[in-house]
Amino acid sequence: MFGNTLTGCGIHARHVRGVKFGNVRTTLLKPDARPITVSIDVKELAQ
Repeated sequence: MFGNTLTGCGIHARHVRGVKFGNVRTTLLKPDARPITVSIDVKELAQ
């Protein structure tokens, strides 16, 4: 979908600024090899 970059299985942020996540929980139903969070060209990311 995005070239050679795997999308995150939880949160995928791309080309954004000033993103803030708080009190977020990610639960998977089965094992997943992808990372939970992927950020590409993101400025001011707060977790």
